[in-house]
Amino acid sequence: MDAGTVAMADVEAQLGASATGLVKESLEIRHAPSQVDVVDEEAASVLRKWCLSSYDIRTVILELAIKLDAMKHLAFLPKHQQRTTSLEVLKVYAPLSHAIGIGELSLELEDLSFQRLYPQAYAHIDQWLSSQEDDCKHVIAVSKEQLHHALTTEQSTQTASTSRPATRAGSAP
Repeated sequence: MDAGTVAMADVEAQLGASATGLVKESLEIRHAPSQVDVVDEEAASVLRKWCLSSYDIRTVILELAIKLDAMKHLAFLPKHQQRTTSLEVLKVYAPLSHAIGIGELSLELEDLSFQRLYPQAYAHIDQWLSSQEDDCKHVIAVSKEQLHHALTTEQSTQTASTSRPATRAGSAP
């Protein structure tokens, strides 16, 4: 569609008017970041709010999925275009996905963007996190065992207290 290889009339004939509307809106959203300075946080915020208030949420989700796919295949683009796309995704699309409640997608978009924008820092952090993995797994296993023990002990205490016969007030047990 961007390259004009498929006509909107063909989209409408094959998918219907509703799908055609989503495709048109998706193309509008796709070009919106080029109209503002995404480095400017205020401009990026206004753009995100505009997308949320002006477009069908399905269109926004569609565009987020397209951006995720694009981020996974950036290696085929020149470095400057990789960085430009990554900055746009980091400033506009990742916060947009967070705003509509898709936090996992937001984190993935941020991670992919950070990896392209700051490769050395990303490699350093990734190496550090990998070195901490065994310690974290150990802490989680110990905490899990402690929690299991505490819950078992509490359950035993509750069972013992409910199995005792009730005494009336003023009478000796």
